[in-house]
Amino acid sequence: RLGVNGRRGKPASLADLPAHCNFGSMAGASSAAGENKQLLAEDDGGSGTGRASPGRRLQRLGVALIVALAATAAWALFCGRPEWRLRPAAAPLRGGAGFPQGKAEKHKWARVHILLMGMDRISHGNIWKAFFESAPKESYTFLVHCKEAEKCQASLDSQGLSPFAQVVPIVYNEWCKDLVSPMLQLLKHALAATRSEDFPIDKFAFVSTEHLPVKPLRFMRADLGAFPDESDFCVHDTSWWLPLKKDDSTRAVVCLQWSILSRKDAETLLRKLPAPRSDRPLQVAKVEGHAWEDFDTFHCIDEGAIFMTIYGLAHVPAEPGESAVLSFPGFGELVYPKCGKQGRCRHFGTEGIQGGVSYIANTCNEPMSKDALSLQQISDSSIVTPATHCGAKAECEYIWIIQSLGPQGMGFLRNSTYLFARKFSPFAFLPDYASIVFA
Repeated sequence: RLGVNGRRGKPASLADLPAHCNFGSMAGASSAAGENKQLLAEDDGGSGTGRASPGRRLQRLGVALIVALAATAAWALFCGRPEWRLRPAAAPLRGGAGFPQGKAEKHKWARVHILLMGMDRISHGNIWKAFFESAPKESYTFLVHCKEAEKCQASLDSQGLSPFAQVVPIVYNEWCKDLVSPMLQLLKHALAATRSEDFPIDKFAFVSTEHLPVKPLRFMRADLGAFPDESDFCVHDTSWWLPLKKDDSTRAVVCLQWSILSRKDAETLLRKLPAPRSDRPLQVAKVEGHAWEDFDTFHCIDEGAIFMTIYGLAHVPAEPGESAVLSFPGFGELVYPKCGKQGRCRHFGTEGIQGGVSYIANTCNEPMSKDALSLQQISDSSIVTPATHCGAKAECEYIWIIQSLGPQGMGFLRNSTYLFARKFSPFAFLPDYASIVFA
């Protein structure tokens, strides 16, 4: 219907399509089809009769039919399947009260710094390569910190990722004990390699080798650029927040470590924390007179130290059952108490203790857990939930691992509010991932 459709009526208007389906090739196809109709009517093949010669008419008709078929196929592929459609600049997941604290600014593009932490390899390099290769070089940086840097560099080289990525020097890193040091090392090198004068908006996204992007880079740049001064933290259930050992009403807010920082907050973090070293773990600076060791620290340091260093501590009601809306200048407001995640969750990835994801989804009405259950029910996707860490009280943390995704599962993540997803198995079967998710 976007090309020549003979006696079936006029072509459908491009204005009636969703905004993300108005790409130039469709408009060009429609325009070309219209020109072919005009040529069929006006070209008489030089006979002077006002009618085209049979050969010329067949030639023009053949071209028009090819254009119409191509346009129809493109529409069916990209606009006819709802699970493959890309929402135009979906708003970030926001929880608590008072979000967003700033007005979205349209038509601003962020430079995105992908800061990846890993062990000895980069998984799914072909997908990362497709993510970067169509983007202007000045619109991103891709920095990698690995426990075994030489092996990571070899992994980048073998997958053709070297032109896009840089491995930074190793600093102290140990799971749970100190992953803040590699985060600071990545931030330091990203800030040193770029100047704020060169680009008006910078965003720094932490990911792991188990992450993959679920949006095209161009979409991320526009979406993050709409909130130039805000950082994105996905805040855990308030029952996870860390109380002071001597004062239960003062707590460290606990978040997923996979945050996205504004340039201002990245600079604040580097200014307030000591420089990372290769020979010893980081000593987190005191916040409001309290050291990290003063808290009942049953969570990893990277889950609490980043947020509290930038925004401070949470001062919650002392009386049980009393609620409050807590303000964090520069970030926004968080509700206490709150069942389930709040804040701005840009990374899809679910874990659970006490009955797992279904418990959180049903009890807390948490969107991310509900999304995880929905993804698990898609027939062309395979997700497993092994227990990855077990505590002293026999409570285990169940992490969802994606083993395979088909077109419907990929489309579900592409059409979500998330920018990244984890955990992908390094051997995950993801056929045509780039052509579906980054199209």
